[in-house]
Amino acid sequence: MIQLLDERRVAEYEDLIQEFKEKIKGINLKGIPEPHLPVFGRTYDKSKYKFVFCGMETYGWGKIEDFVERTPYNSVFASDYTINDFEYLGYPKNYHATFWGFILKFLSKFYNIPFENLLDKSNPDILQSFIWMNANSIERYNVTAEKENADPDSWKIVKALSSVSTQRSSLGAIQNRLEHTIANADNVAENLTSAESAPRLDAAPAP
Repeated sequence: MIQLLDERRVAEYEDLIQEFKEKIKGINLKGIPEPHLPVFGRTYDKSKYKFVFCGMETYGWGKIEDFVERTPYNSVFASDYTINDFEYLGYPKNYHATFWGFILKFLSKFYNIPFENLLDKSNPDILQSFIWMNANSIERYNVTAEKENADPDSWKIVKALSSVSTQRSSLGAIQNRLEHTIANADNVAENLTSAESAPRLDAAPAP
């Protein structure tokens, strides 16, 4: 099953990534962050319940120059380590009003596991059981690019091209075909009082 899901991911994104890279050739990419692709936990496909958490954007999500240097195939899986190596556990500055705090509290409530037992990695399969994606494939200009003195016009072009690629993706359709999605996720989420406002990422800058 994991191999099948990986094959779907490659089929979904590899050509789009290559096309995107071709279109941004010759553009001044200095200071522009790389596109954010969905990040998959390694136990997602075998989990009975399948969750996809969508935030707005990260803050300093790598350099697009590094994205260009990677092969499209490697880019599909390049960020999975953030879930599978538990790097995200170190992202929140606190666990009360952050995107990652929301995810951890959701998992704690849903699986009826003490919150501290997630933080100490006593339940690795649960910690790796979800997908993380962002609404903005390229961060808004004033989040990172402006601080890195990126050319605004170049950013607008890259942003527009990334949006076209995202719209052509049918990841949502693929997700809808996966088995064991749950109907009461929204009800569980509503009981998490720490997440009353719209989730925002509180991530450390990518290395």
